Amino acid sequence: MYGATQVALPVFRFCFKDELGFTNTVNTILGETTYKLNLAKGGYRFDGRVIPFQTSERTILIKRSDGSVKNELLTIRHTVQRPVFVQHDGTTVAVRVAGLDRPGMLKQYWDMGLAHNFKEFEKALKELQVPMFNIVYADRQGHILYQDNGIVPEHSQGHFVYWNKPVPGDTSATLWSKVHRYEDLPRVLDPPSGFVQNANDSP
Repeated sequence: MYGATQVALPVFRFCFKDELGFTNTVNTILGETTYKLNLAKGGYRFDGRVIPFQTSERTILIKRSDGSVKNELLTIRHTVQRPVFVQHDGTTVAVRVAGLDRPGMLKQYWDMGLAHNFKEFEKALKELQVPMFNIVYADRQGHILYQDNGIVPEHSQGHFVYWNKPVPGDTSATLWSKVHRYEDLPRVLDPPSGFVQNANDSP
């Protein structure tokens, strides 16, 4: 295998070998949802009732101006949606991210690099561990692929613009639990044009 990667990644993200090659491009998936919380009585409103925050604590290291380091205890609040943050404007939000339960990104890239044909490459893609990035592929057998890859939540309502801003956090109507399957991802395999085009540039 030959190729390149990004700082701190010990596997190829851009790779070629005798049988095939693949690369990645940035895509515009919405892999996370921000929920605007309605605070009440030390907790938050959800489906008509007030629920107390769950909390956990972490110790973080903070470097001081003189070079020394101090420990500081950080209390993290959680809701049914996930961790809570206070934005610069004072709005309290929770964030739910698709794919946090899938720690196998590096293994999937490794398996993609080990593939010798499209069948083996697609088997690696079906692991669906890469949370973002389109995938572009070609091999000696003449197969080419463009896949709009990523781990994306399944929404029962709304559209891209709606989910791209904080949605109401006081109702289960906006609380998704499933993500798209591999079979649901848009892809172009072996198009009649004989080429595929990445999503970052116009054709």
